[in-house]
Amino acid sequence: MRFALCIHNHQPVGNFDHVIEKACQDCYLPLIESLERHERVRCGLHYSGPLLEWLTANRPGFVERLSSLVAAGKVELLTGGYFEPVLVSLAAGDAREQVNAFSDHLGDLGGDRPRGLWLTERVWEPSIPSLLSGTGVDYVVVDDTHLVAAGLEREELFRPWITEDQGQSVTLLGSSMDLRYLIPFHEVGEVMRRLEEWSRTGYELAFYGDDGEKFGVWPGTRELCHDQGWLEEFLDSLEAADFLDIALPGECVTGIPSRGPVYVPTMSYAEMGEWCLPPDRQQTLTELRSHLERKGIDAAVRGALASGGFWRNFFTRYPESNELHRLVQSELGPVTESGSGSARLHLWRSQCNCAYWHGVFGGIYLPHLREALWKELYLAELEAHSLLGDLPLLRIEDFDLDGRVEIRLLSEELAITVRPEEGMAISELSLPRGSLGPVPLGMLLTRRPEAYHEKLGSASIEETASARTIHDELPLKEASLDELLVFDRVRRLCLRDFVIVEEGEVSCERLRSGNQSMIPLQTRPGGWSVESEPAGEAGLRITGVLDSGTGVTLEKSLLILSGQRPAVLKASWTFTGEGRSRVGTEMNLNLLTGGETDRSIALGDAGPVPVGETGRGRASRALIRDLWRRARVLVSLDRKLDIHHYPVDSVSRSESGYERVHQGFAVLISDRIPDDGHLRFEATIEVGEDDDDH
Repeated sequence: MRFALCIHNHQPVGNFDHVIEKACQDCYLPLIESLERHERVRCGLHYSGPLLEWLTANRPGFVERLSSLVAAGKVELLTGGYFEPVLVSLAAGDAREQVNAFSDHLGDLGGDRPRGLWLTERVWEPSIPSLLSGTGVDYVVVDDTHLVAAGLEREELFRPWITEDQGQSVTLLGSSMDLRYLIPFHEVGEVMRRLEEWSRTGYELAFYGDDGEKFGVWPGTRELCHDQGWLEEFLDSLEAADFLDIALPGECVTGIPSRGPVYVPTMSYAEMGEWCLPPDRQQTLTELRSHLERKGIDAAVRGALASGGFWRNFFTRYPESNELHRLVQSELGPVTESGSGSARLHLWRSQCNCAYWHGVFGGIYLPHLREALWKELYLAELEAHSLLGDLPLLRIEDFDLDGRVEIRLLSEELAITVRPEEGMAISELSLPRGSLGPVPLGMLLTRRPEAYHEKLGSASIEETASARTIHDELPLKEASLDELLVFDRVRRLCLRDFVIVEEGEVSCERLRSGNQSMIPLQTRPGGWSVESEPAGEAGLRITGVLDSGTGVTLEKSLLILSGQRPAVLKASWTFTGEGRSRVGTEMNLNLLTGGETDRSIALGDAGPVPVGETGRGRASRALIRDLWRRARVLVSLDRKLDIHHYPVDSVSRSESGYERVHQGFAVLISDRIPDDGHLRFEATIEVGEDDDDH
């Protein structure tokens, strides 16, 4: 029986250098060393573009050793989208161009141009064969669950299968779910007994394709795979197994007669189909799969019959993901028209999949990954539109397809997206061109319920890390995380206006525990307008009338002056309602961390405090400084008002456990409506670079 290994190694755009370095030491390098020691073992390897870029820049010796293995015929490199996008989320031409560019790059590492493709997150749609037309890709790695969903019986999974779309065909290699669950978390002997059983049955191919991080990055796996010798024992056993013919993936496609055609429905791996569903549906799916398991249904069949949701629905679950995705997609035309190769690479980096979704890995909940994609978008936009000569750029359209119009202004001094039909609030507020690079400030993630939150009460802190899969119970990384769960009533935006239903004084801790007691004011239907260059000023004015449903109304005006440094946003509010009602506006910003002293807020004449702390005061000025990225936001009010600031922390999970993640901080500017029923105030907000000398 032929046996093929295919190992996928990936680090996302924007991940910390020390994280990738540790992964290299604990996982990627030991794997290469093991392959060098075992003459008979050959395998397919896929390194994503972001990881390969890092290795080339920081570990050139590693890349040379990899090239030597390729030249020696021990390793077959697989291609993919250059910076690990989910291919079907891209325009078809862009996807093909990425695959071709990455294949050309891999071909320069000493081997032939790749014929196989590692499918990001195994997100499959029936159009993929035609999407890959012209890329030279002959085969695609999927899961055996995909083949079961195509109607194949278990005994038919152990061979290549052909599928097609519009007459364009590719061969599918289905990675065994059995092996993915066994390796490396069960004893080597158990894995080998399973392979021998399949060989005796007469199966032609056993194919294993999965994440390389299981061999040293996942919790406890460095100790298991390398310190305790699991990987060495496994490769020794493969070499000693006379019933196995260890082959490269591509050799399995050419050496074993393919059958077909089969047609795989839209799906991904079983866990992804669960994660992209709303929390209550996830629970229903889990119960359904448990029922099928009790019925004795095979795991791959369970995954196919109860495949769950559709990956693209992450854009629905997380509007922050959708906004970025749609902006990136809309810039493909201008970047292409500009002819800039570097702008194209920046745009491709902004498509790296990890920060667009969330499952067991941190994903969209990790601010530094979101920041990295926004930065790459700005670098692409500014270079392309500078070449095209059409800055500043103004768009008034529903670019994120949520059924409501957005207003986006991009200049070298400011990037801002106003959502006039959502209370004239701001979702994007950034310094696109700073001396240290772009500084995204407004990409704060709203806190929402996740299905795994139900497990926090029964989880405990793990004393010592043990090897575990993503299916095992995860530990707490901090005690009593269930007590920190907070869900936001509405999406967290800048200058979103509220009626605050609080008796007596407003508490920072109460505000920190969520905006449940804050009733948002919404724009009246048709109640807004936009004017370009009002009163001869080089800017944009947006005005509107908002209603709270509680008897409080608001006339609001925003004047955006983006052609100067610092950029200036002037805003005015006129609240009308019952006297003594507390009303205000909230800014939500992300400075990436709340604990460092170089990220601070100062109210009035008071000294600065880290943005991760709560604070309050009555002042006419708030200075927000990010000395690490050299950015500052200065809010100047026309009168003293109550100002509260408080961190916004989520409780999310990663492969290492449940954790608190600082998403950003909020600044609430508020006061009570006087007895005459009217409260008016104005603010000037300056967004620009920070000079740390004063």
